[in-house]
Amino acid sequence: MDCRLIFGLGSEVRNNVHYLDENTVAYPAASAIVVCKTDVKSQTFIPLTPECKGVTAMAISPDRKFMAVAEAGEESPTISIIDLQTLRKRKGLQTRLVESNVRLPTHPPLTAPSAPTQTTSCSHRSMGLSWEYARSEWTPDCRVYVSRQMYASMAFSPDGKTLAAMGGNPEWHLVVWQWEKSKVLATIKCSNTERSPIHSVRA
Repeated sequence: MDCRLIFGLGSEVRNNVHYLDENTVAYPAASAIVVCKTDVKSQTFIPLTPECKGVTAMAISPDRKFMAVAEAGEESPTISIIDLQTLRKRKGLQTRLVESNVRLPTHPPLTAPSAPTQTTSCSHRSMGLSWEYARSEWTPDCRVYVSRQMYASMAFSPDGKTLAAMGGNPEWHLVVWQWEKSKVLATIKCSNTERSPIHSVRA
């Protein structure tokens, strides 16, 4: 069976829409990345790993040659580096240093999630990287959750040679990759005293 069109957008994914040029946009849908040419109204699909349990974050290199896609997994998350010239996977990055255990929804909510009643933005900086977190109070929704290992946010360095990837809760381990060599350069635990979620990392 050939897939010709995908409707929808992974709205829960961090940095989920990227313009590759003025007529081409990339975004996640299900377990794939959709590359849509808006001028001719066509779609190309980039399949992810068979073990993918959902896309959780995306990042694009400053020269717009590569895209990083974070995939949740049962035992460890995966980062797929996509060559945007060929639309093929260039590298796959995995490590067990993330130590996240996040409960992710298995399907969209039956009702719209309630807005946070209170949010406070904070930030930290270390190792030339910065990350932000928000403290919120949420009311329950109607989702079904399962535990997954995941990255919450990612960012390429200005030269595009390293990739910072923030693991999810409860440990919030920041992993810095020299992605072309599939090498972990450094890790740092970024959790704060209030144990608030971290939602963004910037190189």
